[in-house]
Amino acid sequence: MSKQINKKRRVLAGSMDPCVHTLGTEKFAEWLEELGVSYVAVKLGPAVTIDELLNKIQESHPEIVAISYRLGDMHVDEIVSELIEKALKRGLGPKTSGIRYSFGGTRPAANLVRTMTGKRLEPDRFSPAEDRHFDLDAIASEYAEKEGFKDFFEIIVDDYVTMEELEQFAKRTPGVKHEKLDWSDDLLERIEQ
Repeated sequence: MSKQINKKRRVLAGSMDPCVHTLGTEKFAEWLEELGVSYVAVKLGPAVTIDELLNKIQESHPEIVAISYRLGDMHVDEIVSELIEKALKRGLGPKTSGIRYSFGGTRPAANLVRTMTGKRLEPDRFSPAEDRHFDLDAIASEYAEKEGFKDFFEIIVDDYVTMEELEQFAKRTPGVKHEKLDWSDDLLERIEQ
């Protein structure tokens, strides 16, 4: 009986069209490679269309797909809806394919995606009201019964993600319940936290 040693696990990373901000997803993919749990990063680059992403998923069979959108929350609902609906049609949903999807964005965008996929919202004390374009209660009602949306993304991150959360995701360890940190409104205090 032969045993496969050090089987490489792919992580696809890129930003969704029209966003060109790839630093976060690329750093995440590189960090996974350096973590010592056999990941190989496949960087798709900026402004990846949904069809391009899904074609690359079908081509490379990744374990993790890390996408980002750093342009605020405008159009995130359309992008995420199209991605989920097309992924499900191609049999690439997390339940059928085993792919672990992750989304990264600003707090307003991340909270919109959390709402669309039935995850708990994170408090947003720092984003100006004009940067939040959606009634999240209405979005929650609209998406509550949409097939395949609930828990599509295993992890949704924003600027306040901790290394502990990322490590738990990467190593598939269950999260430890900690008290939520009460972030200071003062920048210097927040940096210390």
